[in-house]
Amino acid sequence: TDLLYDDTFKTNVYSIFGQLAYDVVDNVELALALRYDSEQRDVDNNVKTCNSSTPTACRAQTPLFAFGSNPYINPAYTANNAYATDGIPDRSKTFSELQPKLSANWAVDEDISLFASYGFGFRSGGFNSSGSEATINQYFGNLFYEPGVPNISNVKDDYKSETSEAAEIGMKSILLDRHLQVNLAAFYTSVEDLQFFNFFVGPFGLLRVVTNIDEVTIQGLEADFHWNVTDSVSIYGGYSYIDSEIDQYNGRPYTEGNKVPYAPDYTGNLGVEWLYPMTDSLKLLARLDATFVGETWFSPVQGETLPNLFTGFGFGNGDFSKQKRDAYSTLNLRLGVEGENWSATAWGRNVGDEDYLQEIIPAPEFGGSFIHQSPGDSYGVEVTYKF
Repeated sequence: TDLLYDDTFKTNVYSIFGQLAYDVVDNVELALALRYDSEQRDVDNNVKTCNSSTPTACRAQTPLFAFGSNPYINPAYTANNAYATDGIPDRSKTFSELQPKLSANWAVDEDISLFASYGFGFRSGGFNSSGSEATINQYFGNLFYEPGVPNISNVKDDYKSETSEAAEIGMKSILLDRHLQVNLAAFYTSVEDLQFFNFFVGPFGLLRVVTNIDEVTIQGLEADFHWNVTDSVSIYGGYSYIDSEIDQYNGRPYTEGNKVPYAPDYTGNLGVEWLYPMTDSLKLLARLDATFVGETWFSPVQGETLPNLFTGFGFGNGDFSKQKRDAYSTLNLRLGVEGENWSATAWGRNVGDEDYLQEIIPAPEFGGSFIHQSPGDSYGVEVTYKF
């Protein structure tokens, strides 16, 4: 299988950025920022060609590795007969984008400021391994969600640039005689051609490709605070709520209305820190903090029931309602001593031994997912010295 996909990728990235800020009045600033990115991406295919003198250079050596009736190891050879003698062509493409951003800051007084921004973002397109499209069409092209609607249809040997349009408003403040810091923000982001990492498994082995979800919307609220209750005790925390939706996905039209993968419903943290001066140069530090993560989907395929590679063998369609991670929370502890140039700290992570999934790698066309469990509780000691 070494000859299935063998590409050399090269990338040259150039960018320039500038910002102009102007004080409209003493406490109001407007700023215009411009960024230009240009990324040249090249891929050279290394799979050997076939000719009369080397008839097996790019052919399967045994029927075990032949792809159906195709004798060539890399399925890309089936897309154009010339590939078998001329080789899979090299590819080169330049992706570029101008990204403006307009922002405003209003210092209401010495303790409170308001801000707003509106701008555009960019992530370069690129290339998947040569032969990716031919592989997916060959093995998953006959899987249909319903008549005329294939399970997946937009896997290409390249993928588009991702562009975003984002707006944000918020407040930053320092209150209670500068003992309490509070920040608030609301945001709205519209993304076109969101790049999504796919993991395909089949008789061909493993295939990792990037596809584009045509349109998604991500919006939400964020808040965080830090309160110095006394000279020794402080409380801090934050919370982020995310509402996401797939608005259009031509590759998997049945997923429209689902949540955006890898975007949890919420994230949060809450903690308390105690710093006690034992002597002029020695301090005792104790910290307790908790983290919270909401339900998270890892695939655009969520509540749907779909056929997969095993459906034809009588195993029925796949139920993918469990391709998500349930909400979970963890508790962490730190206890240590700090000197002028050294520290010794004992720590515990996830001390409640919360059982949750660290990651889910979906492969719905293969009938399931590959899951990674969390490491569970862990403990250790850190010693640092500054010199």
